Amino acid sequence: MKKVNVLWVMAGIWVGLATHTSCSSSDEDMQTGTDWTEEGLTLTRDSKSNDVKVIRRFERNGIKLQVLDITEWFSETTYREQTVPVKHVQFERLPAAIQEIAEKYGSDLLTKVYRMTYKGTYIYDFSSLLSSSSWNLYTEQGEQYKNQGVTFDQMLSEATDICCVLVLNVEVVKDATNVPNRLVGIWQNDWQHLVHDQGERDIVALYPDLPFSITEVMNFQKDGTGYLRTVKIFKDGRTDVAYDPFRYELTDYHGGDEYGYHGYYYKCYYEAGDVIEYLGRSYDNIQTLLALRCMVNYPWFRQTNDQYESLPVNVGLKYGTPAKDASNPIVGKWSGKNQSDMLMTTISST
Repeated sequence: MKKVNVLWVMAGIWVGLATHTSCSSSDEDMQTGTDWTEEGLTLTRDSKSNDVKVIRRFERNGIKLQVLDITEWFSETTYREQTVPVKHVQFERLPAAIQEIAEKYGSDLLTKVYRMTYKGTYIYDFSSLLSSSSWNLYTEQGEQYKNQGVTFDQMLSEATDICCVLVLNVEVVKDATNVPNRLVGIWQNDWQHLVHDQGERDIVALYPDLPFSITEVMNFQKDGTGYLRTVKIFKDGRTDVAYDPFRYELTDYHGGDEYGYHGYYYKCYYEAGDVIEYLGRSYDNIQTLLALRCMVNYPWFRQTNDQYESLPVNVGLKYGTPAKDASNPIVGKWSGKNQSDMLMTTISST
């Protein structure tokens, strides 16, 4: 198992890593949502500013989202192979038509709004990971600007005061308030029983050449406690059994019966000290859990009992920080961060 915490947004595509493996961003295909209350893409971040303003909150396909104005984070950006300043124009001070377009773009994608003066008037350029500047030029009235025979490069060479006036990002808003806990019970994954082709089931070992197989059992109690039992069965008959008690809490919920799926985020605080946030998603009324609706999955299956409960624990706890090993310097827990300028996110992994 890996532990990954991702601060995300990439072109409205949310990708999960693995069920019961790690916290990540993973959502359904984006569709038009409703409001709810409550190309150089590199930007140079201004480390002195952490200002973020919520522009809009809405729900889409059972997922709560919000559009953020993060312009104050940055001081300059690369635009059409030239460096231009970021001159933050507050969202509400932009022309109404530009606000409307910016909100539309920003609700789906990481969006930057550039402004230039051309022939005495402001022209706005909306740029995202999936857009081209030559198609996204607008006047202050919200009308698409037509170059009238002038190429975009010619127009750009004659424009003045080019700057970035707005940077919008969209993120999932985690909320587990009043969510019914349907995870309670026993779940098992042996990494051999898979589901494919919209419901077909087979037995195919994930790593058939290993000298052992691994089965995991996860137990969730109503009182917020539980355990993870890991059983390694060697081909010669030996078994290694680890037992990791934990307490857990729900941190987010997506979907519902009307959307055809249920998606839970939950954080486990292991007795040995590790803390991992997981994603479990079900498309069959909480009978199997997986990360994404892929062609092939090794889901966790709901069970009526833990069939390995009687096996003696001979490994102990697994989910803590490994002690240093003089014979193997790689043993231990490692953490790192990676800054993605294209996605404007910081990815932390352990």
